[in-house]
Amino acid sequence: MSYPGAGRLLAAEEQVAGRLLQRGLQGNLPALGRAVAAWAKLAAELQPGNPRRAAAVISYCCALVRSFEVRGGEESLDEAISLLRAELRVLEPERRREKARLLGTLGWALLRKAEHRGDRALADEGVAARRGACSCTDRRDAEYAQHLTDLGGALASRATLTGSVADLREAVDVHEGAVRRSGDADEEWATRWAGLGTASVSLYEWTGEAAALEAGVAYHRKALAEARSSEPLSVFRSNLGVSLGVCYDRTGDVTVLEEAIACHRAALEAAPPGHFDRPRCLMSLATALQTRFEATGELAWLNEAIDVFRQAIATVDGAADHPQYARSLCGLAGALVLRYQRIGDSDSLHEALWRFNEGLAATPVGHPNRPTRLSSQSVARHHAFQDKPSMYGQITAPVREAIALVPATHAQRGFYLSNLGAYLNTHYERSGDDTALTEALMLHEEAVAITPAGHVERGKRIANWALSLTLRAHQSKDVGDADRAVTVCTEALEAMPSPNPQRAQCLQVLSEALTLRADLTGNPGDRARALAAYQDAADDDQAPTLMRIRAAEQLGRTTAESGDTTAALRAFSQAVSLIGQAAWSGLDHEAQAEILQRLAHLPQDAAALAIESGDLERAVELLEEGRGILLAQTLDDDSSYQRIHARAPEHAERLKEISTALGHLPQPVSSQPDERDYALPRHQSPMDTRTTLAAQRDALVAQLRQIPGLEDAFRPPRFADLQDAGALGPVVIVNISSYRCDAIAITPRGVDLIPLPGLTRDDVDGYAKTLQEAVRTAQAAAQARGPAHATITKTFTRIWETVTAPILRALAITALADPKASAPRLWWCPTGSAAALPLHAAGHPPNADHHDGALDRVTSSYTPTLRALQHQRSRPGIGVLPDPRPLIVAMPSTPDQRDLPGAQAETDDLTRRCLEHHLLAEQAATIDAVTAAMQDHAWTHFSCHGERAPHTHDGGRLLLHDGPLTARQIASADVPDGALAFVSACATYSSTGDGFDECLSVGSALQLAGYRHVIATLWPVYDTSTVDLTRAVYDDLLDTQGPGGLRLKDSAAALRSAALEARRRTPDDPTRWAPYLHLGPE
Repeated sequence: MSYPGAGRLLAAEEQVAGRLLQRGLQGNLPALGRAVAAWAKLAAELQPGNPRRAAAVISYCCALVRSFEVRGGEESLDEAISLLRAELRVLEPERRREKARLLGTLGWALLRKAEHRGDRALADEGVAARRGACSCTDRRDAEYAQHLTDLGGALASRATLTGSVADLREAVDVHEGAVRRSGDADEEWATRWAGLGTASVSLYEWTGEAAALEAGVAYHRKALAEARSSEPLSVFRSNLGVSLGVCYDRTGDVTVLEEAIACHRAALEAAPPGHFDRPRCLMSLATALQTRFEATGELAWLNEAIDVFRQAIATVDGAADHPQYARSLCGLAGALVLRYQRIGDSDSLHEALWRFNEGLAATPVGHPNRPTRLSSQSVARHHAFQDKPSMYGQITAPVREAIALVPATHAQRGFYLSNLGAYLNTHYERSGDDTALTEALMLHEEAVAITPAGHVERGKRIANWALSLTLRAHQSKDVGDADRAVTVCTEALEAMPSPNPQRAQCLQVLSEALTLRADLTGNPGDRARALAAYQDAADDDQAPTLMRIRAAEQLGRTTAESGDTTAALRAFSQAVSLIGQAAWSGLDHEAQAEILQRLAHLPQDAAALAIESGDLERAVELLEEGRGILLAQTLDDDSSYQRIHARAPEHAERLKEISTALGHLPQPVSSQPDERDYALPRHQSPMDTRTTLAAQRDALVAQLRQIPGLEDAFRPPRFADLQDAGALGPVVIVNISSYRCDAIAITPRGVDLIPLPGLTRDDVDGYAKTLQEAVRTAQAAAQARGPAHATITKTFTRIWETVTAPILRALAITALADPKASAPRLWWCPTGSAAALPLHAAGHPPNADHHDGALDRVTSSYTPTLRALQHQRSRPGIGVLPDPRPLIVAMPSTPDQRDLPGAQAETDDLTRRCLEHHLLAEQAATIDAVTAAMQDHAWTHFSCHGERAPHTHDGGRLLLHDGPLTARQIASADVPDGALAFVSACATYSSTGDGFDECLSVGSALQLAGYRHVIATLWPVYDTSTVDLTRAVYDDLLDTQGPGGLRLKDSAAALRSAALEARRRTPDDPTRWAPYLHLGPE
């Protein structure tokens, strides 16, 4: 704020301070700081009654208010208000010009405090002060136009707190008067137009009057055109950008949004670091970028928005009373929620919840932006707690408060109503609470009624209403309700611009409504339309990937139910092709695993339909494409590197850099983080870096596919690339599906189907659950072991009869093999819950005379996928490891765990056998020491506690002296000459047992690290039994009679022989011989 001629009465010292103030008001923060100090000194020196004091107080207070705007600190406003009131009390009545200036400046300070606190009384006082400034000024005075501009701004500011349309209309009138009384010679000419533009846009936002918006945009264009180079151009450019953003919201015209983003970028250029307007410019740009993402679904826009929001937070230095502090926190939180919605990363959602808590704590109850922030907080809570009906109140409380805070004419009321209705829809679906659905219908109808045609959100709000109507129709089974749901959903699609990321969800609602109506009326046309809508949703590449997968799956299930297997297979194939995209490498491992667990059934069901169609090769391809995603991301980078390097060395090196960087990023601190995980300021989170790197990787892969010979880079393998997996013996994929259960045998002769008609998915789930509970019981209580062992033995018999025996019979493996001689080789590749079954140990109960089971007929190994097996075989093999020098990792005593005497016994045995060895025991066995030593040893033996990581999808970990060595850490180790890893620990190749077989186990992690052969355990094991089994295995593998060495190629056979001997000694206790298994290529 400035007045013509204000400094002419001032002395030289005051003129220096005045120049500092002018520079400070225009954005120079160091100059502003010096101006505050200079004017404070002058105001103190000029005593009351001095004719120059009023001007000094005004200048000092202008500096204080601007200091608050750029740095926060409400005490600056309080000091300014106190000084101005005191000066007004002693000012002589005839000094009307000084009084007007004092009142105008007082109004500025009062309004800033009112906005910060949400205090309407202060806003009223601020408006009154600025009316007084106008009253004190002769209309012919050159300063009268400035006072009108100030009054117009005060009225518009109060309207944001009160919702007074009358204030906004008066503000427009007053600004028009200011413009009429000025001209291009006026130093504040551009500011006059900007004030009129802002008031006009606000009038539209509160009334929906399109003419006011059009005029507002035109006024802001005029302001920017008239702005002088000495004026803060960032303000004018940003104002135009904001008005264009509002225009986009009304019209959905993306070109308008693109211009808005360009204006905000230009504004930011005009507000370099240190400029007073930079925080606001950053916030405005981030908001526009976020809107661009919402319009296109392109993640790059959202990632940039998040980065700019973080920059805005950094510029305010965590000052809770800075005017932009709460806005920047809540803006970032909203963008993080959108990222969670798009790609499913829980880390972003967790951070968003904390950012909203912090931002709202810094937002006073009466603040004009509090309703919007409350509504956004409900969005975050909805995503976090929607599966917990007991949290319904916490989800809806913020948005209900937002609705209560705004008048019926508020521009955002429809948004709040629609959001609350959406949460009520979800609550009804989860709880069946009919009152929730009734309220949702009422809210959605009102939201749609107050949303004008052409508004960018209208289609979404109609779609939310359509979902409520569809839910009501499902409840009532009334054709009229179904008719209305279809009609409203069709209207929603017509109101949505295309492309639009939200169309897919609306198409799915339409499909459900059409399917219901077809069920009620038998109309085949509705059923055909429903299928077409599902297909359109699945094909919509603007939609979130998980939504597309759901649409494709529903299409597949619907067509399968109708008997159209070909169409069902096509739809399921599409769903499977999107799984890798859903579990994007830009997600942290836990988020990837959560998504893959939800989708674990899809590749198995798709394969079952391919089998039903008679296409076994396609079944194998679908299983390889949709399973082992996390494993494949590592294997693909490793196996593709050499091929890519030969054709595009620079691309290969960059790919390696990105993969390494992704692998070294920290994972989320916990599944339930607290505020310490998100300490402010944080300029970039690991998730920000991860998504950026993953996007760079995607772009690099797209470039690679343009190079001749690399067109198939990182694409799923074809059967022709997989069929040699059975070259050394059958590889048996056990596919478990709700449609059918089968085994697919890859043999040197080709691929064969082995139907398993006596098996269902429920059977397999039951086997896995029974074994898990029985093993836990046997481990927990000695008196319960007998019954638990009997349960395990009985379950082994059922697995043998329904799974293993039919497979071996079909492969013509019927003879019992000599326990000490070689047996036919076979690799098991189970899917779903079958991955938790000891297929290698299933059989009839042992007795004194005869036993028949898998151990008696074959030497078994396991592989998670065919690609994993081929990857192992592609590495140079070593039949015998000469002069073996093992790394022995032993933890007889582990902090906070029971002691393992067997670990000491195993260590003593190995050190006796191998005089040259590297022992890391107890305090020496730290995570860093072990991972470093692994790289230098081809043979490693672990003897320690193992466990599944609690509350996560992590496949397992080994407990060392300084903490757990996770499967992820093991996999990232590089053991170039790895030959054998023997893991004498609990559950080191275990699945969750609930149908999810994607988790990275310690065993598979060791293979990724470089070990060709791994001996691991499916369950918890007894410390004593591992000692005997370990000795027996090494008795076979260590050549003490011939040239010496470790016979690696006999690893699987040695394990079988040891297990058979353990079974002979303890036939009634399968926990002592069944859990041990082999991973390896030969």
